[in-house]
Amino acid sequence: MHSVELVIGLLAFGFFLVLWVILPHRLHRPQHRMASAPEGATAEETPTRILEGSPARVSDQLEPAETSLGLRISPSTERRDGVWGVLEGEFEARRIALPIVMERIRTDGVLQERYTAWVGGVQCQHTTPYGLKKAVEEALQSLTYAGQLPVYSFALSKPTGMQMAPVYRLKEWQVMEPEGPILSAGDLKVLRERVADLWECPAEALEIYRLSEAMSWIPPVAVLTDPEGGQWTPVFLEGGCLIYPDGLSESVVPVASGSAWEALLLGLRARIRDRCIIDLSGPLVREARESMMGSGYQLRGFVIRSGWLQPVSWPIYLDCGWWIALLDGDGEPIRGILASDRESLRGSMGWLLAQEGSIRDPTALRVGPQGLHE
Repeated sequence: MHSVELVIGLLAFGFFLVLWVILPHRLHRPQHRMASAPEGATAEETPTRILEGSPARVSDQLEPAETSLGLRISPSTERRDGVWGVLEGEFEARRIALPIVMERIRTDGVLQERYTAWVGGVQCQHTTPYGLKKAVEEALQSLTYAGQLPVYSFALSKPTGMQMAPVYRLKEWQVMEPEGPILSAGDLKVLRERVADLWECPAEALEIYRLSEAMSWIPPVAVLTDPEGGQWTPVFLEGGCLIYPDGLSESVVPVASGSAWEALLLGLRARIRDRCIIDLSGPLVREARESMMGSGYQLRGFVIRSGWLQPVSWPIYLDCGWWIALLDGDGEPIRGILASDRESLRGSMGWLLAQEGSIRDPTALRVGPQGLHE
């Protein structure tokens, strides 16, 4: 009898022990839920809209990236060109300084403020600066791959719009084609050729853009190539510096003299090989024309235009030890050739004109004193 009561007592003690240990744990386990929008908020208050033909592409994200942006409001004296303030901070190793535009609009008879910023072609808008900050962070997340923002983007102009391929710097330069292959290379020139093969177009048809601190796609101010095709170096101008890809990194040349053209000739001397072809646009066009001095010589020849041979001459300039000839007129962009002496310049110009179909014989050009005509 006593043994039966002992067993019943032990079972009852075990039952209450289970209730005391397990049940509170079940009642107080952590709860995970999605954060809900503030009461009364609408989807239109925090839109993040991707424009048609935008260079940006929402990519598959391998792991979430963290953003830490502090809102800095520009003083009233700095509010030029409609810029109201700046969102700035660090994203991984990238610095961001994103301009904010504010305008007053009337909605349903009520005057309210609207704040706008652009993130790699994505338009972010909100009725408050801090709501805009959240929309910007979401846009940055959508633009990242493996926690990284793109550094460059290749672009191909089509009748239907611009096809873009953002370039990320991981262990190599990489392009992730939507529902397609991942293209990788340790050099941007090689990656450019692989993208061109994938898109079935010449590599020369691809343009390149760089994602700036303002999160806008900027074109290069110069592109260096050579007749042998061994070099392709785009050069970008941002924040008072020339920036160009150098293997899997980027090299920076400060524009200390105030002339980006002079900084390019001196700072990229190792890249400007003899018989270098240079395409210029933006401020470099004006600076190059102002900096170059006449040499007293010119290149002369006959080019084919509308089926007829026409005599043409090109002045030869000198700058920073280079002999330079410009193929284009007074507009922009312009294409020039740099060489270490007049004979190399003559051969390079002849080769390039023959490649373009302007002359038949690349050796037919002549060097002579400027002002004389054959």
